[in-house]
Amino acid sequence: HAACVVLQRRLRAMLQPPRKSNGTDSNDSNDDKNDHGKYLNAVAFVADGSILPRRSGRSSLPMSSPPAVPFVSPESEQLTRVVEVEVGTFWRRFLNEDGTTKVAAKTGDTTITMTSDTTMEDTKTVTKAATFDAISSVRMRGMIIPCGVTLIVGGGYHGKSTLLQHALVTGVYDKPPSDGRERCVSHPDCVSVRAEDGRHASDVNVSAFISDLPSGESVNGASVALKKDKTTRFRTGDASGSTSQAANVIEALESGASPPPV
Repeated sequence: HAACVVLQRRLRAMLQPPRKSNGTDSNDSNDDKNDHGKYLNAVAFVADGSILPRRSGRSSLPMSSPPAVPFVSPESEQLTRVVEVEVGTFWRRFLNEDGTTKVAAKTGDTTITMTSDTTMEDTKTVTKAATFDAISSVRMRGMIIPCGVTLIVGGGYHGKSTLLQHALVTGVYDKPPSDGRERCVSHPDCVSVRAEDGRHASDVNVSAFISDLPSGESVNGASVALKKDKTTRFRTGDASGSTSQAANVIEALESGASPPPV
């Protein structure tokens, strides 16, 4: 379990460079250019072979495969990446070459390592005193969600909501082995935003999205709009779909989400 968590946190750290505080020395700009290639410039990564569907809407356990179809990244130079994640020699011995977690069973003074594609006859027996393998990284292929605006389209039951809800939204959390999504990560600042008709809002500045709103009053049969200052301190006990989503975006930014939200 620990090796799986280490992999996810190292992979998550590769998505974007860390934020800089104000007053950073400008002499570091050359180092930033050299380090830029280490990052994916993305908000999320979904590895090939991941099992995203759950057994049911009320379960967090993975659906059996088949019928679940393992995720395969598209043939796109913009979206598909092959990443190499450095996890260290200690944790690497618990992971397969593609980052999936090995299943180990201990017998006496030996450890028998088994993977899903091997049998008991061809497993390797390793003594406790054995030295660690020199390999310290794993390599995996998958799809990134680049920074900016990404549109996900497709027919019914093609996995749009499954990708969004079970991979991207939950990618900020570490997953246990055999979850199916243990190689799917999102940037720690990611927030899921949606419309919430009827929600309460208090003193939220939604003027970036909405310049005026109907006040509910009318003059000579014409609706009177709220003044600009009313949308800079928007208040309501029954928000509409658009105003609620605007409020959710602003509140996400105020909570620390990185702009632009995706």
